[in-house]
Amino acid sequence: MNMNLKIARIKELIDRLENSQTVTNRSLARVLTAEQIKALEDEWLEERASRKVVKPKAIVKYESLVRTAILLNGRMERMCHLKSPHHKIKEMAHKADSAFEQAIEFITEAIQNDGQLRAWIDRDVSEATCDPIGIPRVIGSSSFECQNKSKYPFLALTKRYLKLGALNAALDELQASPFESEEKVDVFIKRPQKTHNFEEFRF
Repeated sequence: MNMNLKIARIKELIDRLENSQTVTNRSLARVLTAEQIKALEDEWLEERASRKVVKPKAIVKYESLVRTAILLNGRMERMCHLKSPHHKIKEMAHKADSAFEQAIEFITEAIQNDGQLRAWIDRDVSEATCDPIGIPRVIGSSSFECQNKSKYPFLALTKRYLKLGALNAALDELQASPFESEEKVDVFIKRPQKTHNFEEFRF
């Protein structure tokens, strides 16, 4: 494949990826070198390995405290529906409120001791309220009230993103002079550092 045709083909693949269309490994192999394909595969393996994050013990305990508080609140609501004695409803409401307060106090103190735990919570704990809607949730929770459905407490790179990076680097290399090519590729393929960001990269 001559250079002009390869450049046109790479641009076409980039356009397809940017429009959320599929680009197969076979298509990539036609325009990327074996070394570039190997680098892309290594990058994806590294990305997948980085996602094997274990929830901190404090977050696991907080989830348990939240579940307990919501369970007690649910019992109180059922008692109201069944028109249970007022003093029984009041007693259960007090237990639920106390459980919510305990959960909020726990996560607030945990974050004060370890600021990185903040990335696991879907909202500012200072705005928490003692009810199922206002209690902060751990990110990725299946609860409807969870405000952040991200699976990871950091930016997750998609395979589409990595493919785009490889194709753009290859395009820069073909279009630039040898000296410029080396400089541009070194800059472009530098792996983004993961930060505690709630928004996933999407195309």
